[in-house]
Amino acid sequence: MLRPGIADTQVAVIYQLVRMAFYAIQLGKAFSCTPVIVSLTNERNWHLRIRRLGKSAAGLWEFFQHAVEAPNLRKESTSWQWVRNLIASYPLSELSRYLSTHPCL
Repeated sequence: MLRPGIADTQVAVIYQLVRMAFYAIQLGKAFSCTPVIVSLTNERNWHLRIRRLGKSAAGLWEFFQHAVEAPNLRKESTSWQWVRNLIASYPLSELSRYLSTHPCL
């Protein structure tokens, strides 16, 4: 799953993403569907450097996309602000109906 040449020390900072990708792939196989991993972030600090890591969340996500080689894994990144706006654009009754009747929820 990891590209050749990616060291364990490099993976440490994105370990949770790699772990989620592994399980998404396994679940995709088990349920015969496309595995998806979604990074849900705060757009305000997406490009701010994390002192302890020396990279931003955007940089970590970019490295994850490069480091994990899984052709059938869909990797998506969005913000909670986008999700909030998406929800706000629908009438609450429609959202409520969707959340209470959708077969996947």
